[in-house]
Amino acid sequence: NLEDLEKEIEQRYERLEKRREVMDSTIEGVDSNFQRMTDFEKELKELESRLGKVPGIIDELSRRIETLAINKRKAEAAMEQLGQIDSILSDSEKRVDELQKAREWLARTETRLEEVSKQAQEQVKLLGTIMKDDGAPTSDKRGAPGMNARELVSRLARQGWTVDQISRATKLSKGEVELILEMIPNNR
Repeated sequence: NLEDLEKEIEQRYERLEKRREVMDSTIEGVDSNFQRMTDFEKELKELESRLGKVPGIIDELSRRIETLAINKRKAEAAMEQLGQIDSILSDSEKRVDELQKAREWLARTETRLEEVSKQAQEQVKLLGTIMKDDGAPTSDKRGAPGMNARELVSRLARQGWTVDQISRATKLSKGEVELILEMIPNNR
């Protein structure tokens, strides 16, 4: 009986040993999990304190977004005004170009008018000379026309008058006019 009892006790002891190993590993697992829980609680408290700041951060972000929205409207209005200014500048540049062209045209016209004025003054002087000489004979009865007549014929020829026109204006014969023109070295 003793032997049987001894065997039974040994078996129980072995079972207890096995259970002890299981218990030790369970205790280690519980300790490990307890440590993890402690760390997790610390992290939760830290997150909780951070989350307490989130509403303030969200409010600040909302204000910034509102400011950006207001500034966006202002920026769009400014861009629209810049577009209008750009078109105005473009129109102004076109007008300046047109004014420059008109100014150049006026300068050319003024120069041309001055030339025409000089020619008109020469014509008036010439006609005055013709009118003065109108009463007096243009050529001496003795021969060749006088120096004034030659100068007058020369001027009229340079201005493009024909021999007939010069003859009528100066009351010289066509032959006299042709002779005077032949004697002038750089005629026309």
